[in-house]
Order: sequence, then structure tokens, then C-alpha cells
Amino acid sequence: MLYRWLTESEESARYWRQQAEENSPSDLSLMLTLWAVEEVSKLPPSMVRDSAMLTLQVVEWDILAKAIREGYDHASNY
Repeated sequence: MLYRWLTESEESARYWRQQAEENSPSDLSLMLTLWAVEEVSKLPPSMVRDSAMLTLQVVEWDILAKAIREGYDHASNY
């Protein structure tokens, strides 16, 4: 789900792939984590926001970073 969100548009996909090329996997994982938390924090307080924050806790950020770096279209589970 998060992979699809990050690559939803060509512009967004290009941006994140560029970040993947320019940064180490651990730096990209940190960038992704901070970005996702910031985006979810913009949601109004609700069960949806709480659920989204809990979901972010189980994302395997290193696998997501690798999927973005390598352009996995089947990574929609991340």
C-alpha cells in the first residue's frame, strides 16, 4: 500500500527512485519513515490516523527502500 502511494504518479515515482539512487538504503529508509509519519500526522485525530500510525510501525522500511531502488511493481504489499 505504501509503495503504491509513493509511486502513484510518475513524478512521485521518479522522485523516490532518484532519492534511492542518491542515498544509502539506511538513509532512504529513514527518509521514508519520516515522510510517512509526517503525512499521517496531517490527518485529523481519529481512528483512521491511529490505525495508520500503527500500520507504519510494522512496515519493513528496508524492504520498501529496496523495492523503490529496484523498481519492484509487485511491492504493493509494503
